[in-house]
Amino acid sequence: MKLLYLHVISNIKFSVIILVLLIVLNCLEEFSFEAQVIPEDEVEALKRISTKFKIPYWKNISQTSCNRSEDLNATISTNALSKVMCDYSYNSSTICHITYM
Repeated sequence: MKLLYLHVISNIKFSVIILVLLIVLNCLEEFSFEAQVIPEDEVEALKRISTKFKIPYWKNISQTSCNRSEDLNATISTNALSKVMCDYSYNSSTICHITYM
């Protein structure tokens, strides 16, 4: 009888651990990071600016450039810096807008 009691308690502990693990994993999904995309019109505008001002660093920009470790900032000369800043706070952090050049 005592052995059966220990087996039941062991199963309950295991079930509680599994339940807690599932709850934690579910909560982590809520806080996961989704791909942040730059709107297509902003991508095209940056490409046109890149062509017009001959800034080669922005030619290959895409909607997912904010997600990659791609550096959109570059020192052109000692007096000039090519810099792009993005704001990731739009639409629950799923949209990335270019806010500074």
